[in-house]
Amino acid sequence: MKRFASAMFTTLSLTVVSAHSVAQPAQTQNEAALASARAEILGLERAGLPWLALQAAQRNPGAITPPKMRQLEADYAAELTRLAVITTRQESERFRIADRALAMYDDLIAKWTPLGAPAARDVARVRIDRLEALRARNLMASVIHEYQTLLRDGIAIPPYAMAHVAAAHLHQRRPDDARRFYELVNDTDNDLPPETRLDNQIGLFYSLVESEQHDQARRVIEAAVHEQPIWLYRKGNPNRVGNPLRLHAEHTEALSYLYADDTVEAEERLAHMVTAAPNNAGLRASMAAVYRERDQPRRADTELKIAETLEPRAIAVEAEQFQVAMDLGQWEHAEALLDDLQQRTPEHALTLNATRRWANHNKAELQVSAQGGLVSDTPVSGENDLTMETVLYSAPINYNWRPFAGVGYAQGDFEEGSTHFRWTRAGVQWQGKGLTAEIEGSAQRYGHGTRPGARAAAYYDLNDHWQIGGEVAWRSIETPVRALHHNISSNSLTAYTRWRANERREWSLTATASRFSDSNKRLSLLLSGRERLYTSPHIKADALLGIYASRNSQRDAPYFNPRADIEVLPAIRVSHILYRRYERRLEHALTLGGGIYAQRGYGSGGVAAATYEVQYDHNRDISVGASLTGTTRPYDGNRERELRFMLNLNIRF
Repeated sequence: MKRFASAMFTTLSLTVVSAHSVAQPAQTQNEAALASARAEILGLERAGLPWLALQAAQRNPGAITPPKMRQLEADYAAELTRLAVITTRQESERFRIADRALAMYDDLIAKWTPLGAPAARDVARVRIDRLEALRARNLMASVIHEYQTLLRDGIAIPPYAMAHVAAAHLHQRRPDDARRFYELVNDTDNDLPPETRLDNQIGLFYSLVESEQHDQARRVIEAAVHEQPIWLYRKGNPNRVGNPLRLHAEHTEALSYLYADDTVEAEERLAHMVTAAPNNAGLRASMAAVYRERDQPRRADTELKIAETLEPRAIAVEAEQFQVAMDLGQWEHAEALLDDLQQRTPEHALTLNATRRWANHNKAELQVSAQGGLVSDTPVSGENDLTMETVLYSAPINYNWRPFAGVGYAQGDFEEGSTHFRWTRAGVQWQGKGLTAEIEGSAQRYGHGTRPGARAAAYYDLNDHWQIGGEVAWRSIETPVRALHHNISSNSLTAYTRWRANERREWSLTATASRFSDSNKRLSLLLSGRERLYTSPHIKADALLGIYASRNSQRDAPYFNPRADIEVLPAIRVSHILYRRYERRLEHALTLGGGIYAQRGYGSGGVAAATYEVQYDHNRDISVGASLTGTTRPYDGNRERELRFMLNLNIRF
């Protein structure tokens, strides 16, 4: 029995020893496996592969510490964000990646916040990184809101993250706020990658442009250009390669001249760049923008067709195509382009701008005008003369049609008595593809019963430079009020042509033949021209010339009716933009002119005129203007002086 117990004790002892000797190597092997997994995870992290590192960590629980796991998860979310920012990807793909990043950030914040102090720094990091994901998704209002929330929570925001807040303010049309953020970033963070620094410099440039600080904007972009070398030398490559950042900076510098209204320099610079890089769709889209600003939409359209073959889906190209289609009256094409932009990237600034223009186009329009003499007693308009008219156009119907109706009133006091002229008119307008045509009927009352009238007019753009048009009127509303006082009406036929080189030079010629009901026949010619003398972002000076001549078949008539006369009036017009912020603008102008007027049978005399005008435009929906004109000139050999006012109001609703 003792031998049996001893044998059992020996067997149990050997079993325990054997089990201990087996367990020891197993534990060592597990630690070795975790160490190997940890080394793999850290190696993948150092190689810049956060997704693979995170996958390896998830396959090997316990290989790394919880703080390290949080770091890897944050690193992968940051990588998704960087992928969403890459501009070479399609918008839909970039947005899907940005949405994945935002969903991951939300999950991490919800998971880590309950951990308290140990995870506080990690929570702060992902909340700051989330700003870039929101920016990549074009959720700019959310960027600003999250920034303000971070400030309230006492989280310090690094300068590089301020750039996202600056971009959000710029997108939200707050350029002054954007400028402050960009200046902070550019002044305090000089260790950014070259492409990030250039992006911030260009952001500062645009914030200054949109704040109407064009001189400062030019200095910023010139400094950015000089910072970028023309050539890059890659390690292991004996050949130099062009620096794409230099091209980007020079492209923006060329646009700076466009924004400052120096369209000549902008066209010259961009034309040189397009010649050097003909396959760059972005350059061609900017070239088209310059042509459009120079009143050459067909030339812009040709440039965009080339750009479309290079990058058919580029947002800049398609947005510019929309603007050109609107300029050319291609309403259906413009709507199709806008629909595509809104589906692909509704939050993009170019899409929002196109949306605003389309919404404005599709509104009803009210036009109100008034003019009269404050000090006047001429044989043409009489004393206390006043003319007012209100016309209401409907919103476009079937793209091209706009019915309209209007009422008007005119009066004048003459030696033979006072005249009051009232009229109503209604008709329809057709607009599209370079053609504007109107036809209307009217009812006129001027003391001799109510008389019907009619008018038809059309104007057509032959190309970017030539426009022709004409008008025929039966019982024209433009008949002098003094003639109407004597129950004399008139029919008229007008032919018109205009040549426009660009936005700085144009000439027009108008010929009108009128037949009055008293058998008088009048032929008049008006030649007018404009030549730009000086251009700056806020001040422009133009030389003007007007030459008017007329001839009447009858010597005597109860209204001003010179046998023949001619007036030559050169002038200088200087305009100054007092305030401009996007579509809101306040501008005033002064025009000074002096010339000569000659009338057959009465000799000639000097003519002098001065006009001061103020114009305010508000968000494309409201435009109001006023002007005051003083003139001295001879009529029938007697010098007359008059002071006249003019008001206009245009409302879209």
